Amino acid sequence: MLRRQMFVVNAIITIVFAGYGYVGVPGYPNKPNPWSFWLRPVDVETAQKRTAKINRSLPKGWSLKAVKLLVTSPINWLAWGFGLLGGQGTVGTRYFNLYLKSLTNDDGTKKFTVEQLNLIPIASACMSVVSLLTLMSLSDRFRIQWPFILFCLLVGLTFSSILASWDVPHSAKMASFFVMSVPTVFADLAEERSFMVAVGVVTMYCLNAGVPLKVWPAYEAPKYRIGWNYAAASWTGAIIGLFGLVWFEKRKKRAAVETNEVEIGYIEGDAKNQDIENSVDKIDEAYEDGTSTPSPAVVLKG
Repeated sequence: MLRRQMFVVNAIITIVFAGYGYVGVPGYPNKPNPWSFWLRPVDVETAQKRTAKINRSLPKGWSLKAVKLLVTSPINWLAWGFGLLGGQGTVGTRYFNLYLKSLTNDDGTKKFTVEQLNLIPIASACMSVVSLLTLMSLSDRFRIQWPFILFCLLVGLTFSSILASWDVPHSAKMASFFVMSVPTVFADLAEERSFMVAVGVVTMYCLNAGVPLKVWPAYEAPKYRIGWNYAAASWTGAIIGLFGLVWFEKRKKRAAVETNEVEIGYIEGDAKNQDIENSVDKIDEAYEDGTSTPSPAVVLKG
């Protein structure tokens, strides 16, 4: 009976916070939520300045060009695959309590109580929150993301590989489950970002609804025939995807720099041509007046 009541409470909390979102979510810096009565003009101005500081584009609305770019841009598909692989790599941490439940003492009794089976994974989740906040803070501090994301992916690959081999001390397995909670993996058009997030979430839910039945079957717990190999492969794919994203990003920046140099070159070239024309006009005028003779050096210099 109590369990049914908790479902009702859960539903009420969800509805209340969903309703609060209409007022509590401030919207975008360039499109503030008109229902957010608490939002001050200085808040909007600060958000716009911070957005400009990190060079993040703001939504301008969907167009045929935006849809075409969304579908044809390889970096969007690469980001989608990277997010899915990174997410699939962490699925195995959900079954930490099944591993704990399988452990026994020398006399055959269970090593952990039911209460401990619930509390220990919570500590693992706390590590995930702390590591996420720490890595995000460092990322903001140094104004770079990919090295910290790579660190998370390497942690996931290392410890999922340990669990895939399985024939290691229990202390190594225990540490792997804990440390595997660290890799919580955190496009220029804003419309693309929002769409890719939505598609990624939907795809992840679809995968999580079917993949665990074959990859992480409960009857194989805690040693899975495919599970940890699948996780290690996911981390490997995510690392490859990350380097691909970094390469695309650097190529885009390099192209932007070259474009700016070309534009500057055109401007400087126009100015130089204008100076030449002015010099030639002055020489011609002086020659026509008979006050000067054109000097080859002057013409050559022009």
